[in-house]
This record gives sequence, C-alpha cells and structure tokens, in this order.
Amino acid sequence: MRSSGSTVPRNPREKAIFDYFYALRERRYEDAYQLRALHLSSSLPSSQDFLYFKKTHQEKHESLATQIAVGGEERGYGDGPCECVYTVYAVEPGHTTLVSGMVSTHSKPGQPEVCLIGYNSAFGFSP
Repeated sequence: MRSSGSTVPRNPREKAIFDYFYALRERRYEDAYQLRALHLSSSLPSSQDFLYFKKTHQEKHESLATQIAVGGEERGYGDGPCECVYTVYAVEPGHTTLVSGMVSTHSKPGQPEVCLIGYNSAFGFSP
C-alpha cells in the first residue's frame, strides 16, 4: 500500500479520515458519527440519524476495508483549512487488490481547524 499512499496521517485532514476509518473498524459508531460533517445538516433528528447510521454500518461491517492508505489531495473547493478531497485506497476483506474511492473533508462550523468527513466512497458505503 505504500506505493499508493500513506498508511499514517500526514496532516489534520488525513487524521480525520484515519480516525473515522478506525472508529468504524472498532465499531465505535458514536465516535465515527461525530466525525461526519453530514450529521450537522441532517434533516432527521440527531438520535434518529445516528440510529440509522449505526444500523447501516453494523449491517455492512463485514464489507468494511481491512486497511486504508491516503493518496492524492485536491484542494480548491473551499477556503477553510479542512476543505479537501482525497483519493483513498482500501483493501477489502478477503481481497489483495486495492480499490480506490474519494473522501472529502470539511471544516466544522465555528471551528475551522477541526476536520470532519463529508462525502465518502472509499469505504464501500456512504458515511
């Protein structure tokens, strides 16, 4: 995986990606939920949104990647320090081939230095 990206965070944006991934891997769904920018704008009441998030991830836990590496960074769609899109490489359970997806990071409202996960196609299902 090293040739495709970094397996350790190199900055706060990448740290948010790794923290989110490891929270999902370890079934710490509340921690993963709190790392999502999407929960801040959900139309569902937060408890219902969290229960839906948890149920979805519990059901699909076996398909979650076993390893990730963060590759290229693309900036330019926002002014905040966290506004980026990353290519993330993943190894799926039972496979040795890398798959890739995209993860966007966003600044937390009122705390622009705190990075949250936005769009995510890298881990096989939406955040």
